[in-house]
Amino acid sequence: MPENDVDLKKRLADQEQVIERQRVQIEQLVSQHPEEGVLNILKQAILGSAVAEVIGAPSSYASILEAVVETAGEVLDAEAGALFLIDDNNQDLIFAVAFGEKAEEVKEFRVPIGQGIAGYVAATGQAMSITDAERDPMFDQTIGDAIGYTPNSILCIPLFLKEEIIGVLELLDKHGGGSFTASDMETLGRFGNLAAYTIEEARLSHDVNHLIRRLL
Repeated sequence: MPENDVDLKKRLADQEQVIERQRVQIEQLVSQHPEEGVLNILKQAILGSAVAEVIGAPSSYASILEAVVETAGEVLDAEAGALFLIDDNNQDLIFAVAFGEKAEEVKEFRVPIGQGIAGYVAATGQAMSITDAERDPMFDQTIGDAIGYTPNSILCIPLFLKEEIIGVLELLDKHGGGSFTASDMETLGRFGNLAAYTIEEARLSHDVNHLIRRLL
């Protein structure tokens, strides 16, 4: 069998594995929160795009990441949140997705790896949950001062792809002023897995599409 055919079959098999992992993660989330109809919407959004083989398209990829992050916010009752990806060239974090009142404003910023809560999680791979952020020595007020919004509680988890940290997922401020719990951290971790699988699926789809174009 020609080498290109073998390579294409392997990449397609990798895609199928990613889709299956997404399905399992979604089913786990739905079983945790059966009352959340929004999770079923998320399930249809991700699996529907995967079946249609359009997840590699930039618009589809972005919309699914947005669905993952916004659904995490809905389930965990957060006022705002963001998904950051690591820019290896500059060693900082860029906003890939954000929701909340200041979502558009924060997308203009970058966060140095190691700086602030998100930067620390990206550097160490250690999830963090803090309350009364202004009093926490690790909290960086730079972006908050610039956009006029300082969160009280923060929950942030790393995104792993094949043991490599590729970004972080962060939620801010529970509605009603409550604190994020250990259970919230576990649930957000599942959403982080979905986000990582979506990113991997997009990369694999891009590689497969590129390979097909070469073969043609």
